[in-house]
Amino acid sequence: MSTAERLSMVAFLAALMVGCAGEASFSEETLSHEGRKAYQLIRLVDGLATNDFSRYASYGPSLKTSLGLVASKEEKVWLLKDLERRIESINYDDMPSARSEYAYVVVGDAFCAIQDISYEIHDGRAAALEVWFREMSYFASELAHCQQKSQTASTKGDVNEKERYQGRIEKCETAMAKTLYRIDFNRISSV
Repeated sequence: MSTAERLSMVAFLAALMVGCAGEASFSEETLSHEGRKAYQLIRLVDGLATNDFSRYASYGPSLKTSLGLVASKEEKVWLLKDLERRIESINYDDMPSARSEYAYVVVGDAFCAIQDISYEIHDGRAAALEVWFREMSYFASELAHCQQKSQTASTKGDVNEKERYQGRIEKCETAMAKTLYRIDFNRISSV
């Protein structure tokens, strides 16, 4: 079993243990004022990851601050799930290869905000670890996709396509390495 498959399995099992009973449903119109502000930042994730229209520098901290201001736990949970759905819908194959490194950073920052807010609103350590496993699974899946595409390009003799995916493999491995060290072990061990 590959690392990507193991991480996917762990994320799946963690999701089964947590469950999703009684999930509240919101829409942009039913969100609180603070929720609408956070939702506006959440809607930016795919644009920030795929376009050059904005700078990323303050996205992660701004997103975390905005989500932190939402008072309702149910609303925060809904916003976090919407953010993860948007992250999952990002298609790296549709963007210029030079953009993928930037996109991985934006996605990593978004997962960091999800992890921190999940830590606050759920049961701390378990919630933070669950998000960490989902992020690792996300990047492991992207890495496996790039490796498969690189292998296919190599088989076809398409040197440019192979180099494109080799570059993404390196960028994705860098993003995964950063994710490996994101967990704040002092915070987790103190819970």
